Amino acid sequence: FWLVLITIAALGRPMLDENSRTLLIGLAVNANFVFFYGAPLSKIATVIESKASGSIHIPTMIASLLNGTLWLCYGIAVSDYFISVPNGFGSLLGIVQLILCVLYPRHGHTSRESDGSIPEAMFYESIHLPEESAPLI
Repeated sequence: FWLVLITIAALGRPMLDENSRTLLIGLAVNANFVFFYGAPLSKIATVIESKASGSIHIPTMIASLLNGTLWLCYGIAVSDYFISVPNGFGSLLGIVQLILCVLYPRHGHTSRESDGSIPEAMFYESIHLPEESAPLI
């Protein structure tokens, strides 16, 4: 797809003026941004079904949210819809993921007691002690 698009933009000079080529590239890049930001949508459905946010990768969510928000602010500042619209969409999806991480625990709804605490047995299972090894002497 990208090879065809670049070929049309580069070789299409006689057929397309500079504004049309810029529009074509801008639309294609924005479609790419929407796919990039929309990738976590399948995980959002999984989180809602399982009531556990363990499938959301927190560093990626934070990076995506910050990236989309900063570029949204820049796009608004320079009045560029090609920048602000897809990054606003990305910010919105990042906020949705953040809300889901706050609403649903990482380990699932069934792993918590009624007061929201972690069961004692599960607490001890999460502690990994080193196994005993043979003496070195």
